[in-house]
Amino acid sequence: ESTSEGRRAAPSAQVHSDYVARSLRSWVVDPAGHAAMAQEINRQWVVLQQPQGAPVLGKDIELRRNPKPAPEDGEFLVRVTSMSLDPYIRGTMNRIAYGRTQTYPRVMTCGGVGQIVESKHADFPVGAMVQGQFGWQDFAVSKGAGIRLLPAKIP
Repeated sequence: ESTSEGRRAAPSAQVHSDYVARSLRSWVVDPAGHAAMAQEINRQWVVLQQPQGAPVLGKDIELRRNPKPAPEDGEFLVRVTSMSLDPYIRGTMNRIAYGRTQTYPRVMTCGGVGQIVESKHADFPVGAMVQGQFGWQDFAVSKGAGIRLLPAKIP
């Protein structure tokens, strides 16, 4: 494979690209072919340890299926509808990432957009669209810190 400048891309870039493509295909539909929403489960990509090179499925990262979480007083539940897949995410898998010490296991970090489906927080009503750091998962519970309410209608 060649880059736009005509140079050959590094083999590791292609391996990583293939890994991401396979991972995202398994995210969209679970092996049984059922949508996560219908099953009331929360699919989460979890980082198990710091990868050495390209992440290895089952060793460094895994897809977990947990019950959909429920918000407590002062919290709300977001159904994540869009999530980022940016190069910085690979760096967040390291033990020390962007000046912070990370713990394992943890849900893969990323920004995203979603809709509030349940709320026990006065400032975040059901149906509102929000943006924040929800991670690679179907549902996220939040207290509202760092979460941005999006306009009801985007021009």
